[in-house]
Amino acid sequence: MRLITLIACTFLFNSCASIFTGTNSEVHSSIFQTQEYFSAGSHSEKEKGTTEIFQINLWNIVDTIKPVMISNEQVATLLKDLNQAFGQADIGFELLSAQNIYDNYYTYEDLVADNYKYYYEDLVSNNTPDVIDLYLVDHAESLCYNDGRVRGCRKGHGFTMTGGWISSIVLAKEDINEKKIPIHEFGHFFNLEHTHADYEKQVSSAECKTTGDYLCDTPPDPGAAAYGAMVNFTDCEMYGAYDEDGIAFKPIINNYMGYYPPCYMKEYIFTEGQINRMKSFVQNEKRRTFVNGSL
Repeated sequence: MRLITLIACTFLFNSCASIFTGTNSEVHSSIFQTQEYFSAGSHSEKEKGTTEIFQINLWNIVDTIKPVMISNEQVATLLKDLNQAFGQADIGFELLSAQNIYDNYYTYEDLVADNYKYYYEDLVSNNTPDVIDLYLVDHAESLCYNDGRVRGCRKGHGFTMTGGWISSIVLAKEDINEKKIPIHEFGHFFNLEHTHADYEKQVSSAECKTTGDYLCDTPPDPGAAAYGAMVNFTDCEMYGAYDEDGIAFKPIINNYMGYYPPCYMKEYIFTEGQINRMKSFVQNEKRRTFVNGSL
């Protein structure tokens, strides 16, 4: 990655690991943000409809005392969900290896501690060249609490680098088949930002390419942290949330790159702008070494 800028991913807490109180929120994060994007249509020589295949090397990071392994059925479901979601961007996945056990044991909380110290010093230094290494981790048991009145957990769900310049993704094992969570993190890998990135008010059509997630077909999103309670999850609309100019926020609640729980009647989606950005990003020269072949 060229000049890298670390930006905190704020969600309730000022931390890049997205942490929440409760058990059902779809909260996860990219650990970097980058400001370089690749315009759609810049690689018109690519044959329309050609699927670019990326290999995944899946690692179970296992506690030898209390080992938790992911089943082959869970891996198959993950692969099916990823191929279904990203197929519209002409991106496909295949498993290079599915049941590797990593030598050193880390929990999710170990990896995000001290500014991701162990993640960089150990996991990243051992990444497989030209392959997406997917690390599946446990949570520390102490995260969950029950004081007799209130119970819950404080958990982050996953992280990667926006733009995929480091070729690995970390996910909590319990979230592997939550569908949105892995797809959200892989979306970051293929250069998508959160829909709630840097929005304080509505923007004009002239500003949409330089504000928020830098896409014009994802409306300004004030974020689930502050405004999630103002969403009707039956019709998948936000009501009663306004920017500083009094204009109502109308984010796409069922977008993969937001933080909102699922709507009852709508599947999660990528917009056309998000799909085009991912397609273009795959054609960047720094990504071409990852492409294993075409179908």
